[in-house]
Amino acid sequence: MPETRSAREIFLTFARIGASGFGGVNYWVRRILVQEKRWITDREYLEGLALGQIIPGPNVYNLTVMIGYRFGGVRGAFAAVGGLLGVPLAVLLLLGLLYSRYSALPVLQHALAGMDRSQSAASAP
Repeated sequence: MPETRSAREIFLTFARIGASGFGGVNYWVRRILVQEKRWITDREYLEGLALGQIIPGPNVYNLTVMIGYRFGGVRGAFAAVGGLLGVPLAVLLLLGLLYSRYSALPVLQHALAGMDRSQSAASAP
């Protein structure tokens, strides 16, 4: 039976993972949980990831729920998912607020127009 972790510790661990791997956290899940904290073995990580790929939903979030549940029950599962999603969600909300506040500034309009043109040029045949 694995050692029980507090919901706070689970949340903070997965918040660190979410902050480190914005857009792709699989590497960070393994690095932090297997190598640094040694909560699980490499084999347990791979088995959890394989199981996460079989069941519906994103495999990393499935793995997150399984690990959170393993170490903290239902509270641990919610803490793990909340931690993993919390930091990226906060960053996106902050960016959205900044955009809504400053979207009319000419310098931002030009920057966004330049990005749009470069994207269009890159995708042209």
